[in-house]
Amino acid sequence: MSDSDSYTFTRDASRSRFVAHHGDQLVGFMSFVDRGDRIIIDHTVVDEAHQGGGVASRLVAHGMRELAETTTATIIPECSYVAMWLRRHPEFAHLTSRGTGASEPAASTAEDVAKLLDAAKVTPSLGDDSAAATQPSSSEQFGIDQKGQ
Repeated sequence: MSDSDSYTFTRDASRSRFVAHHGDQLVGFMSFVDRGDRIIIDHTVVDEAHQGGGVASRLVAHGMRELAETTTATIIPECSYVAMWLRRHPEFAHLTSRGTGASEPAASTAEDVAKLLDAAKVTPSLGDDSAAATQPSSSEQFGIDQKGQ
């Protein structure tokens, strides 16, 4: 088993977030606020020791797939990393326009995703997967306890 295979991604419904574990250690999360017809994704955090290997991208992909399957709410990416990730993954663009009454089809290109996100006034400030979800590694600043609960 490679090191990248030892990550698991799940939903922590009680804390309104998706989480990444490496073995039994919580190493990242993508938090959201459920407003019924809108789900606002507000933060993506990956422990510094686990950055640079695509953990944040895999975490966001997991969360987007699950949200696509479990809700019809419009996804609002307030987190700059998630907004940037959506620009790079246009297959998820329809999640940002669901329930808006938009008459146009879901975005199918990166350019279409950028237009949708620009219309939603979302501007990612970071440009690459490895650095975008950077946070300090201390438990206190990371916002988790080491048991992941």
